[in-house]
Amino acid sequence: MPYYNATGSMQYPSPGPSDVPSYQLSAIPWLTSSVAPNGAAMKISFPTTTRWVEVMNTGGQGLRIGFSSNGIGGLVPEAHYFTLPATIGAQTSRWELRCSEIYLYGISGATTFSLAAGLSPVPSRYFNGITGSLGGVYGGIG
Repeated sequence: MPYYNATGSMQYPSPGPSDVPSYQLSAIPWLTSSVAPNGAAMKISFPTTTRWVEVMNTGGQGLRIGFSSNGIGGLVPEAHYFTLPATIGAQTSRWELRCSEIYLYGISGATTFSLAAGLSPVPSRYFNGITGSLGGVYGGIG
């Protein structure tokens, strides 16, 4: 439904975080493979908000996956990450989630990984900086 904006023209609103049709569309593919370091979290930023994410451990070390550097690094009293075992080919299922960034960490040494994501048309600015410090809103993030 069109709306009136300050310039006097009629236009359709752009996709936002609660725009259901944006997540019903087929996703735009986004792929990367790299090395997750040990001793520091690696941040991967997506160009737009994801519709789904999958991660595969292609190296010989365990791999932590999380949504903040604090959560994945274990710097908070509770760790907020998912672990893939030190098994080549170990992978997550397809996670249906909206995020603009993901963090990876090699547990006992640097390890390689492959990441596939399906992107939505929703701008990533709506999901930047999701942390557990937002008044408990995202407590499982770290």
